[in-house]
Amino acid sequence: MLEATGVPCPLCGATRAFAAAGRGDLPALLDANAVWVAYAVLAAVVVALPRLRRRVAPLLAMATPRSALALLAVVAAPAWAWALAHQRTIAG
Repeated sequence: MLEATGVPCPLCGATRAFAAAGRGDLPALLDANAVWVAYAVLAAVVVALPRLRRRVAPLLAMATPRSALALLAVVAAPAWAWALAHQRTIAG
């Protein structure tokens, strides 16, 4: 999307962010889309902790298409804001 429109998508920089996290390169992580790494850590915590998993799983199972779309928007908004704020370093 960045090359076609000049505007980054919410996922722009996610691959670079995960690679930087794997290397332990904090400055590169923050230049890329660090929001997705934070989401991955949060998801790992939810999966690892049975008490949280028991609370989250029923909520996801009850999701309607409308609520799933709303959740997607809430998740994508911070990632897109990060991508827009860091588009010069993401495009590099």
